[in-house]
Amino acid sequence: EDAAVFFASNGISRIGGRYFKCLYIAYTDATFSAKAPTQAKWQHLGFLGPALHAEVGDSMTVSFKNLCTKNASINVAAVLKPKEHEGWHYEDGTTTGSGVVPPGGTHTYEWQVIDGPGPLDSSSIGFLYYSHQPMHTGT
Repeated sequence: EDAAVFFASNGISRIGGRYFKCLYIAYTDATFSAKAPTQAKWQHLGFLGPALHAEVGDSMTVSFKNLCTKNASINVAAVLKPKEHEGWHYEDGTTTGSGVVPPGGTHTYEWQVIDGPGPLDSSSIGFLYYSHQPMHTGT
């Protein structure tokens, strides 16, 4: 308990005891004004964010608005995406967008669901999505 009091107290060089997390939330449309209801079968996910469903060969379009205080994005490892929909900032001198969304900004991601990652996968497989920004800045 002494260590918790030491590290979780407020002040310089302390992490404090209150944290803010950015959450992925489904909205009814691209105005981001009304939250979509969560179906009963997905309520067990809690604050993990909405489930995205697709099959091999599908195209996925996701409209994203960053309501966080830091840059954010959406990255899914198991989809084919051009650089402008990857959600990562490259220091390569290109002027193409990267899908990194500043606070208050929006981006529409477009992905292709490909066959993979392996030939022995089950008929159903789950992949997580996350912000491709440095994870240590998420708190």
